[in-house]
Amino acid sequence: MTTFSDMVTEALVNLPECPQPSVEAYLRLSAIELCRRSYVWREEQAAVSKVSTDFPLAITPPAGANVLQVMSVVIDEKSPALDRGDVHYEEAGTTDWRTATGVPARYIELPRGTITLIPLPAVAVSVELTVAYEPTMTATSIPDAIYVEHGSTIISGAIAKLALIPGRPWTSADLASVHRSIFESGIRSASREFHQHYIQQPMSVATSPI
Repeated sequence: MTTFSDMVTEALVNLPECPQPSVEAYLRLSAIELCRRSYVWREEQAAVSKVSTDFPLAITPPAGANVLQVMSVVIDEKSPALDRGDVHYEEAGTTDWRTATGVPARYIELPRGTITLIPLPAVAVSVELTVAYEPTMTATSIPDAIYVEHGSTIISGAIAKLALIPGRPWTSADLASVHRSIFESGIRSASREFHQHYIQQPMSVATSPI
């Protein structure tokens, strides 16, 4: 893991006299925004065997992270991944959708970070998840891979916000504008990579019969 304190020196080149705790705080906010807008922190979990009574299944995030979204659910290593379902769709159908068993065809994530299969598995199945995360508001680090790929984007995002704080030695609208452009460009690039990946593995959503 790469700590936000490890990234401070790079940011301070553009932020004379800015206190280190402030820089770390804005690096964290920048990393959160990057993850929320481009889903760069994604992890595939190893397949585990589950039965109907294991659902709803709460996902345990890594230390210092929150679940942002379950991106895909694969059953018994079979492609394609399950459709992403919708509570309103299920409630418009049968009344026993929460307890019915059979061969899972879709999943619902509600609340965030907790999934259930529709229908529940009649027999044990292996469940493999791809999950997107975001740093918590108290996180001190991000995965090394994210820093390597997106560290400059995170640093520019922090500089862009800090440079707009009025009346400080580092205040500079021009500096903020330059680094905001770099930050937005980095997010666009990361978002393209995400969408290209999921074009190959589409996330379909069941639509309501109403």
